[in-house]
Amino acid sequence: MKRAIQILILLIPILFLSFKGYLLRWNSEDAFITFRVCRNLILGYGPVYNIDERVEAYTHPLWLAVLSLVSLLTKSIELSSVWLGILFSCSGLLFGTIGGLRLFQKNSRKSLFVPLGSYVIASLPPFWDFATSGLETGLTF
Repeated sequence: MKRAIQILILLIPILFLSFKGYLLRWNSEDAFITFRVCRNLILGYGPVYNIDERVEAYTHPLWLAVLSLVSLLTKSIELSSVWLGILFSCSGLLFGTIGGLRLFQKNSRKSLFVPLGSYVIASLPPFWDFATSGLETGLTF
């Protein structure tokens, strides 16, 4: 029973962040720059904003690569960015929580671990907003 309560305590902020991120899903204006570069990359023109100009217009190469690969499967860059943003934001929160749990278990095995930092992050509206903004925020988190 204690293990089930511990798992629930650990999952509440992650589930809350995913729920609030989904409710406030959107793509920022700046994300459409990356979306255009992504579309050009998928079409075979390379990672450029304008086809005839070799200028780097994106800000995060890993985000562009992941978004391009997933968009090949889903056929929607905008929707892919929303779901990837939620996935990466919640994964970052999960890995941070697991890291805190492991540090806690080294020092104390009898107490219940409550990840207060995860609860704070999951309760802040900027994290809800930018979880699905279309930018690389979730990936960097």
